[in-house]
Amino acid sequence: MKLDGRIRLALAGGLGLVANAAVMLALGYWRGAQEGPAWLTALLERSAPASADLIILIIFLVFLAFALAEIPLMIIALRAMLRSPSRPARLTEWLTAFFVFFAAVYGGVLVLLTLRLDLGLVIAGSGILRLMAVALGLVGFRQPAA
Repeated sequence: MKLDGRIRLALAGGLGLVANAAVMLALGYWRGAQEGPAWLTALLERSAPASADLIILIIFLVFLAFALAEIPLMIIALRAMLRSPSRPARLTEWLTAFFVFFAAVYGGVLVLLTLRLDLGLVIAGSGILRLMAVALGLVGFRQPAA
């Protein structure tokens, strides 16, 4: 049974979201096994204890801004790939899965730097927004007739 291209794109986005959740679950277990602050947090607390939370908040906001700003850019790029007759559909599906998954990379780096799992999960949760953007921007997208 051959699946429609739109269904394959939706499944690829779902696969990316599952991979996102798996990475964050692994980081959660890793974080649970850690004792003490992360190296960045320890450095900030030694140098300026009062501003450590502010610096962590700024880092969080920068990562969140990157994670959210990437969404419209990638949707435009993926739509252009769908429009191109020379691009294989499999490549677009893999890039869709990677796009949805990549929010976990931003969240994971934040967790590794600060050991703040809550902030990392907020950023990784933007994978749900990415999946919704795929559903709204790509799944219903019709390729122009050649």
